[in-house]
Amino acid sequence: MEVTLLVTSDIHGYIRGTNELTGEATADGFARVATYIKKRKKIDPNLILIENGDFLEGSMLANTLATHQDKWSIHPFIQLVNQLNYDSVVPGNHEFNYGINYLKKALKGLNAPYLAANIVLENGETCWEAYQIVERKGIRIAIVGLVTSYVTRWEKVENINGLRFLDPILTAKKWVPFIQETEQPDLIVLAYHGGLERDLVTGEATEYMTGENVGYRLATEIPGINGVITGHQHRTLAGAVNGVPLLQPGTRGASIGEMSFELQQKEQKWHVKSAKAQTISLASEKEDTAVLKEIEEWEHLSANDRKKPIIKGLDSVEPDAYQFLHKVQKVASRRKISVVSLVKSSVGSTALTMEMILQNYTFPCTFAILPL
Repeated sequence: MEVTLLVTSDIHGYIRGTNELTGEATADGFARVATYIKKRKKIDPNLILIENGDFLEGSMLANTLATHQDKWSIHPFIQLVNQLNYDSVVPGNHEFNYGINYLKKALKGLNAPYLAANIVLENGETCWEAYQIVERKGIRIAIVGLVTSYVTRWEKVENINGLRFLDPILTAKKWVPFIQETEQPDLIVLAYHGGLERDLVTGEATEYMTGENVGYRLATEIPGINGVITGHQHRTLAGAVNGVPLLQPGTRGASIGEMSFELQQKEQKWHVKSAKAQTISLASEKEDTAVLKEIEEWEHLSANDRKKPIIKGLDSVEPDAYQFLHKVQKVASRRKISVVSLVKSSVGSTALTMEMILQNYTFPCTFAILPL
């Protein structure tokens, strides 16, 4: 018997495979993901679909939906997830960029369980569900949601007010034994919106051990798990550590992750015979026309919004929009030095548009100030 999971992560609001600034076609976008999933489901209707976070924020289209949230009752991106019948959805760190109330409004329309075992309220109760049991052909699969605990380092306090982000390792060590005892699943998979801190082959550190990414530790320190899904770093990789498959499916829907398990039954109990993980490029897939139709009106609104000048006549104050952004940052930070990404379209411009701002600040995260 085989169980297969398909995984997306870090879509960041990119639905159409198009560069939002230049209009050039790109080999990514959720519309390609939809085509592939529909094709695979025709072959295997028992597929398990997991969205591993950072779905709602990151593109200009996503920004438009946040700006005009009064125009929708069900978030258009959530509608796409529902139409593909995802089994599980995990929040990413960027899901909080527009505030907890915006996220809660978006989730009202979600049909799938929202999993986050290490996000708790002040009283210690989980804000959403910690895990879920998905059953396929008599096989019970437990999916545990986890998020990098570094959200508090980036996010404004008001955006995550009332929430605590616990250590993913300690959280997994608490929940996995509980799930084993109470649910007795045949498989346990951790869906973690965080990255890998070590090379899968050598085990050598690939970054400073800050705790932002602990995917390798999850695979090696949590007994009883059968797989670890990661994200956050926008890498496309797959492998295994100590027999535990791991994957990370990249970003913007350029690839999709697949984790499969072959099980055999002995003494009325299922045992894992083999397991593997891989990533699959979606560059050759056509975009799903139904998905593109779903977002068409929002794309038109987004195109109009981002071209509108926020401030005109900058030449009377600053030589161009780029210098103006520097001035704003220095005033806000009370520092004499500012760092701004040099974006060609802003240099020499006398009007500041939302498009220019989003080129420099893709995500509306907390403004970072280095200590003196």
